[in-house]
Amino acid sequence: MGEIATAIKDLVIFMIKRGDLETREKRKVSAALIGARMIRIAAMKRIFADYLQGKPATMSELSPHDQMLVDQELRRIDRETANFAEDLREIDPAWATKNPKLYNELFAIGHGKGLWWAVRFERYGANQDVGRLRAWMNAEAKELEIAAAGIQSGLTP
Repeated sequence: MGEIATAIKDLVIFMIKRGDLETREKRKVSAALIGARMIRIAAMKRIFADYLQGKPATMSELSPHDQMLVDQELRRIDRETANFAEDLREIDPAWATKNPKLYNELFAIGHGKGLWWAVRFERYGANQDVGRLRAWMNAEAKELEIAAAGIQSGLTP
């Protein structure tokens, strides 16, 4: 997520400096919304990490109810992350041509290959150490907050 957050921040900062005054002002409003989404996702990740506090050591040891809640929360975070694509489209309808790698990453997240996939199958698998997952969520939250601060500083002259 750190690479995605940084790529979004860099693209947003680049785009809000382009165009006439009216276009830049509209883009700044959209940029502020993107920053707000970053803060919202960071909060979701921190709350999720807090939820995992005191849970069994591995994902496979979680109760069926906890596993269902984990899946729901991971997918909710993925949906929120995938919505960056629409936010970026508000700034520039052709944003994907400026950063195709970011487009592909957001597309993949929106189609099931995001956080949920990484936790369940790819990066960590079913025996993921819950402590490592908590640390990862908190680190990603921090990266999102840093990127949001970068956008905010780009909005002020």
